[in-house]
Amino acid sequence: EEVPEVDLETAISRPDLGAVCAVRTFLLLGDQNAGKSTMLHSFCRDGDPSFMQLSSLLPVLSSSFLNTRLVPTSALGPGADLDQWVSAVRDEMPFMDTDVARGLVMLTLENFVFFCNEFGISEYGADPASQEEGRDAMHVGPAGFHEDVRFVALQFVELGGDHLDRLLRFSASGGDLSAVRAAESDSLRGGACSAEDDSFWADIHEVLLGSLRLLKDTTRTVYFINCATLLPRGVLNPVALRAMLRKLRFLDGALGGGRSGTLPKVAVGGGPEVLFYCSRAPAVDAATFDACAAWTAARQECVTFAREELGNSTAGALQKLLPSSATAGSEPWEVGDEGLDLSALEEVAGREAHEWRAAESHAGPLLAFIRDMLSGLVMPTLRSHLRLVGVHAVRNLADWRTDGTLAENNCGNLCVSSIVRNVARLLQQRVCRTSQPGDLDVSLIPHVAELILRCAVGLRRVELPSVQDGFATVVGRWVTCSDLAEHLEECEAHHAAVPIPEVATLQGWAGAAAALVAAGVCTETAPGEEGLPNVALELVVEGVAGAVNAPVIRLEPRRSAPSSIAGESDDVIFVTSLTGTVGRTRAAGPEAVGLPLDAELFALLSSESAIRGAAAHIEQAGAAGGRFHFASPQALEQLRRVHGRLTSELE
Repeated sequence: EEVPEVDLETAISRPDLGAVCAVRTFLLLGDQNAGKSTMLHSFCRDGDPSFMQLSSLLPVLSSSFLNTRLVPTSALGPGADLDQWVSAVRDEMPFMDTDVARGLVMLTLENFVFFCNEFGISEYGADPASQEEGRDAMHVGPAGFHEDVRFVALQFVELGGDHLDRLLRFSASGGDLSAVRAAESDSLRGGACSAEDDSFWADIHEVLLGSLRLLKDTTRTVYFINCATLLPRGVLNPVALRAMLRKLRFLDGALGGGRSGTLPKVAVGGGPEVLFYCSRAPAVDAATFDACAAWTAARQECVTFAREELGNSTAGALQKLLPSSATAGSEPWEVGDEGLDLSALEEVAGREAHEWRAAESHAGPLLAFIRDMLSGLVMPTLRSHLRLVGVHAVRNLADWRTDGTLAENNCGNLCVSSIVRNVARLLQQRVCRTSQPGDLDVSLIPHVAELILRCAVGLRRVELPSVQDGFATVVGRWVTCSDLAEHLEECEAHHAAVPIPEVATLQGWAGAAAALVAAGVCTETAPGEEGLPNVALELVVEGVAGAVNAPVIRLEPRRSAPSSIAGESDDVIFVTSLTGTVGRTRAAGPEAVGLPLDAELFALLSSESAIRGAAAHIEQAGAAGGRFHFASPQALEQLRRVHGRLTSELE
């Protein structure tokens, strides 16, 4: 782990130094195999020959990539080998077909501001010297961040093309999960449904509802178009265009400010905004591409889509509205800087930057067609509230064969110039969720809370009863900050993905643990050494509850003297040139938290969907937000069953 060097005396006097991290979250959507996961993973490819170029342009302090494919086990078949190049969960190398993914890139605040200044990104790259007066008055630091911010994390959240299709079916059925399950069972196993998949689909229900909440909170996003699928061999594919029309129509209603959503303040004056990224353009044969023929086919498909899915009246109006060709007023594609200062790319990438620009210029007619098709055909057909922000070319990998595919056994090398420009444009276009300038960003708390829950799951085990006592023992009931530190060390040893550096994770313990308690997911331990939850039971005589002077028996954990904090971590040594010993300052918050003892309730709360749902709830509600609630009928039924059994045992 690499951290910026800080003055040791300052670090001791201010133990929160380095803990405050501003997070900028970007939501990536789009077609299947359009390069979203490849872009997210590019910041972790330290073995790539071009990674040093990427690091010199975007100095990464730490990075992580995690993608998930949601498939029932029964759909894989017996003895399925998921490590094959093509399998039930992957149709091309190197990644699984992503349903949900997250990539996180952390930089120091100084490097982030330098990056924005280098590429001419306004506001983020403001001169810190010009903000001295405002900083003193509003606690605003460089580039409008809070004065305590030391790190900036760029978080990329991906909802894959298959997951968008699943969300579309879920929304079209009015939230009926059985319809989604039946459709996928028909396509995967010829209509067979297995009872063993019930728990999987209960998890999927929570994931779908969480994804819809994420979309509702988003007003500006990025949509990746797979040019190789849309225009194979230079000919428009009506099936791919129909899929895009359906996805965009769904997003029009699902995104914040769309047809069925409320309009947040940031989107006043229009609906949700979409920035289109066109990927895999080199895979399209420019020699066989005919813009006139493609426009005619696209126009016909838009009219057919309107007739079959929007109604005959809409289709009749579109026949007159949609232009028969894109020649009138159409501008040629220009490989421009779009307001960014890209001179740094020329200096660092050199010949590769020129090759990348030449490749984009070669695909100019294709990219111009997609731009005109979106503005002249797709958006008028949908009659949506979506606003087209721009259309741009992206290229994550530089090594393509002449047929537009990657060479066998070669996942390609990074196209650094395009990747860095993509990140700069996302910042320039403000395609992210962010706090207000000067606000203290607490967006790391959900990530730390998720790590605490995963640590709790890893610690928990049950020792079977011995013959003498007959009682089972639950080990790992409580999780402390020291346990979390050991969990992070184990993750590092096993090369597991941890989204944020250890120093920031441990400093976020207090806020994340308090958020888990406030959400009702965890219970905090009572003060002392008893190891009991911090709860109390009041027993009253039946029939006299609420009566004046009614006898009450109150049971609560015994309050013993708290243990010395200094003995918690004997392996931590503080050194200072000013004094011989320095006392440790504990941040406010629970000393330890734990998941329920009950096996069935623990299994429910430790499921993957529950962990991600709880983290999403904390992100949306904040540390002092309300209780976390399950939404799927299956989970609610299980909760009612557990509640009834526990109530009966208590009585």
